[in-house]
Amino acid sequence: MVGCHREYEGVDEQRTSLQPPEIGLECHAMPNADYRDPAWTLGETIVDRYDSTVDHDDYTQPGNLYRMFDDAHRDRLATRIAGVLGQARKEVQMRQLCHFWRADEDYGRRVAEKLGIDMSELEGMMPAAGATA
Repeated sequence: MVGCHREYEGVDEQRTSLQPPEIGLECHAMPNADYRDPAWTLGETIVDRYDSTVDHDDYTQPGNLYRMFDDAHRDRLATRIAGVLGQARKEVQMRQLCHFWRADEDYGRRVAEKLGIDMSELEGMMPAAGATA
């Protein structure tokens, strides 16, 4: 389930949906407190749900895996991804390139080259490589 939030013309819109987000909406997972498991107290120990959003990093592991590949494997990977991603809308391509860039700059650059996208188009969208935000 995805939660989206958008403000426009003084209207503050929030919605929860199983559908993909619309362009222009800020989206994030929205845990529903109604379904949360209560914490258990077992003597001196408290058992509670792990908050996976703290120190969350989606980019280190795929970046490390990418760097393990030899140059030919990296090129084949970029070619295959670009072949499929090339069929997507431009904004989807740009979002995905940001993810690849965050994992490894070379990864993002290779896929962008295969798609024929100039990396200068992405500069304003991308934080430093390895950033978790």
